[in-house]
Amino acid sequence: MRIISGKFRHQILFDTSKYSDLHPTTDRNRQALFNVLTNGSFLNEISFNLLDANVLDLCCGTGAIGFEAISRGAKTVTAIDNNHEHLTIAKKNAEKLKISNNCNFILADTKKLPVCNENFDLIFIDPPYSFSYQVIFEELKKKSYLKKNQLVVVESQIKNQSDMENYYKNRFEPLGQKIYGKTIFDFLTPKFGEFN
Repeated sequence: MRIISGKFRHQILFDTSKYSDLHPTTDRNRQALFNVLTNGSFLNEISFNLLDANVLDLCCGTGAIGFEAISRGAKTVTAIDNNHEHLTIAKKNAEKLKISNNCNFILADTKKLPVCNENFDLIFIDPPYSFSYQVIFEELKKKSYLKKNQLVVVESQIKNQSDMENYYKNRFEPLGQKIYGKTIFDFLTPKFGEFN
């Protein structure tokens, strides 16, 4: 696994092949995702710009999504995971890239997030396959993570799509959707009044 583009292009990240519980976003899908984040015309609706963005990487795993964002110009990344080993890997990757000062690592369950004290421009959510999206969205709402004109990107598997859509359709405005094999990226923004 490596950084795809930007100032850390081709930097190899920590080998996670021995961790069977880690399912990082593939290099191919990460490249496709960031092509949208940097060139997606539908993101103009909320004036999203990755440059100098504050990013929340929820269920961060190796941290690759957040580090790719920094490589391409994001300012900070807050990486949250409920697995101590995963967070240790993410920290090692940040140290290798020499970006620890741009990162905040939090060991927390998505069911019990700390109260948000920052404004995030981008929230990326890639939960375990069996996890409830409703639980995550409600916790983000309860702890004040969501705001107007914010970009929320959710990675899911096609088989889990109905669970997510049933919950978010009345609370988020869909900006776009991209499908790569069995993986779906939904690009959303909180509806005004729902989370403010």
